[in-house]
Amino acid sequence: MTRSERVYRELLRVYPHSFRAQYEDEMVRLFLDQLGDAASTGRAAERAALWLRTVADIASSAPGEHVRKETSVAKRVDPGSVSLVVAPQGTGFTRLGYAIASLPFVLIVFGQLVAPGFMDPLFANPPEILGLPLGVVLLFAVAIWASLAFVVIRAFRSGWGIALGVLVFTVPAIVATIFLPATILIIQNLNV
Repeated sequence: MTRSERVYRELLRVYPHSFRAQYEDEMVRLFLDQLGDAASTGRAAERAALWLRTVADIASSAPGEHVRKETSVAKRVDPGSVSLVVAPQGTGFTRLGYAIASLPFVLIVFGQLVAPGFMDPLFANPPEILGLPLGVVLLFAVAIWASLAFVVIRAFRSGWGIALGVLVFTVPAIVATIFLPATILIIQNLNV
């Protein structure tokens, strides 16, 4: 197993166990195919962009899978009867926490729709780190940081856990997302 596959499988742990049991192998195969395609271009930026999209996708879709898991489901017990099974895990408050934790990712998408060029400075080179645009590296770091809010909310499933996840991970990620393009522009102007 490659390091990329191990990291990707670790990221998939934010999904509910039942979801992973059904889809994990297929998702890993697809990711590895995409990673191979990105690597074949020979550009590190392609691989970084894939990782960024992957983290954003996981962070935005995993909460929905937890909510889907926690909703009521009709289950047929025998041919003549239907019983209602309610998953007791999570509350509306937990779902609210997941929704708030999704805000940095929603902000990125919303920013691209409302102000299409707003994030363009992030992909400018220089400045760079290890051949990648600094903005891409920082945006990737922000996405990982924001994703940790989901982990904290899932681990604690309480008001304090949700507050901790939002205050420590989501709020700084929102602030960083807003100010990253301006920061890159300032760095570029300082280098001139």
